[in-house]
Amino acid sequence: MAYVKIGQIKATLSKSVAYITRPDATSEGLWVSTNTATLDPADFKSVARSFAATVERTGARAAGPNAVLGHHVIQSFDPKEGVSTQKAHELGVQLIESMTGGSHEYVIATHLDKGHVHNHIIFNPVNLETGKRYRMPKGRLGEFRAKSDELSRAAGLSIIERDPRTFGKSGWSQTELYRVLKGDSGQQYIRTEIDKAARFVRSWDDLESALAKRGVQVHRRGGAEGTLSYQVYGAKRPVRDYKLGRAYTESSIMARMSRASVNRIGVDASMILRETKTTMTVAVPGTKRELSLTVQKTQVVRRGRSLRVYVPATGRHVLEGKNGKLGKTVNTAGLYEFYSKPDLSQVMKNAETRPGPSWNGQLAALRELTREVNAKGRWMREQGVAPTIAITNARERLNERHMAYQSTLVAVADQMAQPAPDGQTVRLLESELRSIERELSTTEQDVRALMNITREGEPMTTADKLGRGAEQNEAQARRNEERAQRERVTDQSRDRETPAHEQQMDAERTGQQERHDDQAVDRNGPMSLEERLQKKLNEIRADAEDDSELSQDARTRNEDRSHGRGR
Repeated sequence: MAYVKIGQIKATLSKSVAYITRPDATSEGLWVSTNTATLDPADFKSVARSFAATVERTGARAAGPNAVLGHHVIQSFDPKEGVSTQKAHELGVQLIESMTGGSHEYVIATHLDKGHVHNHIIFNPVNLETGKRYRMPKGRLGEFRAKSDELSRAAGLSIIERDPRTFGKSGWSQTELYRVLKGDSGQQYIRTEIDKAARFVRSWDDLESALAKRGVQVHRRGGAEGTLSYQVYGAKRPVRDYKLGRAYTESSIMARMSRASVNRIGVDASMILRETKTTMTVAVPGTKRELSLTVQKTQVVRRGRSLRVYVPATGRHVLEGKNGKLGKTVNTAGLYEFYSKPDLSQVMKNAETRPGPSWNGQLAALRELTREVNAKGRWMREQGVAPTIAITNARERLNERHMAYQSTLVAVADQMAQPAPDGQTVRLLESELRSIERELSTTEQDVRALMNITREGEPMTTADKLGRGAEQNEAQARRNEERAQRERVTDQSRDRETPAHEQQMDAERTGQQERHDDQAVDRNGPMSLEERLQKKLNEIRADAEDDSELSQDARTRNEDRSHGRGR
């Protein structure tokens, strides 16, 4: 019993080839074959390059933005018939050779990972000799199915009748649409591959090697707070770890591979004292190299000069003294007396939505103020403590929930590693993970908000918070106006300043000051109509007083001149 479906690949051909030829589905590439010049059929990069080289060599018409880069054929077999992997693979080769006459490059992979044997075939739409493209009109799918039925009957297999309620015109089942083959971001594909790899590998280097075989590259950034990004081969942009979720950060993956909750310490390469094939010994800071810590290399993530060591969150650690003698034993908290403690509040900081530049920081300031108000209520008012103590309490709670999250994550990993996982237990653990994630996210925001409540130890008012963005905008506007005014003054510097010109300049300066005053009023809060009228009345009175003083000065000068003439 066999059935055929067809789809088109219009983006990231190499990613699609990587997906169908991945080792875990093809017995480490055993059931992958191709008619390209590629030496290793499972080398998806080489296969994709061969397809592209044929297009260039034959001078095929340039592909447009929606051009088909490859046709993807899926040939399925009923598991009840017990079709052997070899027979299924042979039928797939016969099918594609018959339908293309052997004039189109192809790669075929027989999968064993879905509980039933099925073939994935990707073939080049460009003819090897003529450069013409393989046409795929509506009736072509029926031709593929008819040929597959013919070959299946010859092999003694039955035929699957098409169910129009399940399959659309394209032949794709809604449950079998592969996002990765449609050129999507592939985030779910990356999560799935990390989940599978983390079950079997025990070191970060092994994880990266396993993901590379599945077409996923890992990019690491060094430093104490190093970050990760994952990129499916052929994709334009990598995906940052926080976008995949908290379970896919470096510390979470290390906990899953270690099958235990872990804490991180940062080490510079200059602190390495010695290495063996499996271990690494590093000096303990602040001890003049009199104490050292030995860890397994599977606990280390290395990037350039930066090393991040993940030690068990429970138990004790032996610090070696000089000449190999026992120096002291400490728990993980004791290690942080020597090493810097990681800032857990920054783990998912980048996952927060940031407003675009058009908001000029106003929305960010309002959101920040809201978080600070909530954080004050949770950690300062309810507990009646100062900000510094509130930050300490919030950090302790964050660390506690972080360990709980890792423990639950490890429990899920242990269940999934079982031959027959308990579905109900897994669902309960996943529900607990989601609950802890929400609490972690809130606590992380609270820690950052509490730290922002004071600026260099001085309390900040609400007006300070809301006016921060407005002050920046006002300062920029003032600089722009001052620059424009200097340019006008420069242009007029050679002209004689007449009384009319002086009045114009006074008016401009007055208008500028009024605008600045209005901006300050907006920043400090709107004025009522009564307040505005009172302000205007005060300005009129002040002008009248100024006029009165000027008149009095003028009368005094006139009287002095009159007395002078009389004498």
